[in-house]
Amino acid sequence: QEVAEVIPELAVLNSDGYYALNYTMLIPVLTEAIKAQDATITTLQTELAELRREVSDLKADRASQNTEGFRLEQNAPNPFSNNTVIGYAVPAGTVGAALSVYDLTGRTLRSFNLNDGEGAVTINAGDLPDGLYIYDLQVNGRQVLERKMSVARK
Repeated sequence: QEVAEVIPELAVLNSDGYYALNYTMLIPVLTEAIKAQDATITTLQTELAELRREVSDLKADRASQNTEGFRLEQNAPNPFSNNTVIGYAVPAGTVGAALSVYDLTGRTLRSFNLNDGEGAVTINAGDLPDGLYIYDLQVNGRQVLERKMSVARK
């Protein structure tokens, strides 16, 4: 009865009042369903191959980011209520290095241009509300290293 509601030509009411299926008529319906499913599978396989290539490219790009010679220390003290110091090292000849501080929504709160060599940045807790923050070392807008810090006034 359910088949008769969807594909009436497949269901045959016999003399006993019972429905029977005409399986010969079911073959073209199943064939078309398999064709549609095959097209979907082919599309998904193509998309999957493309995504795998993109992930591979991203992994290769990340691996090519040389962090050798760069150092970004954990701020001390952490958590802090007055000032904290973040030590860093940038290889000689590096241009466009910066240390940036972000809130947890990703909004940049502070940014400091860095010279090559070793140095430190001091952050005053008065410039930030209590909470968790992310800071990173970037070179020409590309993140090299990242850390987290916390401001906690009593």
